[in-house]
Amino acid sequence: MLNDLLIFGLVVLLSAALPLSVVAALGFRGSPFSKVTAPIPVVLVCYVVADGSRLYLEKVPPTFYAVVTSVAVVAAVYAAVNAVLLLTERRSV
Repeated sequence: MLNDLLIFGLVVLLSAALPLSVVAALGFRGSPFSKVTAPIPVVLVCYVVADGSRLYLEKVPPTFYAVVTSVAVVAAVYAAVNAVLLLTERRSV
């Protein structure tokens, strides 16, 4: 019961952050920061799908959950690497 409530709160919070991340990704399009902000909506969508499926399906297939969360992790690592490259001035602004 409590676990489902916390997962529901996480889905609501991520769903509220999704439009803001799309606005940020579109706002920074064409700038050096676009490689940092572009993967963020992908990460949020993947986690909303993964956690939302845990709420609505009786049993989530492990391969589905592993694939969706792996895509989210790869996108987050891509954004983090680009942020480090940008902030350490290895890439020009």
